[in-house]
Amino acid sequence: MHRLKTLKGMQEEYLKTVDDTAAMHDQQNLKAMSYLKKELDRLRGKIMKDAQAQEMAAMRQSFHSMLFK
Repeated sequence: MHRLKTLKGMQEEYLKTVDDTAAMHDQQNLKAMSYLKKELDRLRGKIMKDAQAQEMAAMRQSFHSMLFK
């Protein structure tokens, strides 16, 4: 009986550890996804800003060529 109680206690401790580890991994995944989302938003904004700057440069060049032809 004593061995069975010991084994049962060890099994419960193991299952608790597995559950804790799974919960920790879930939290890490959420943090990583949040970080990646913020980074993607930042990069998307940078790309849009760069694209607008290129469009403005192209428009200036077009106006310049139309005015000084």
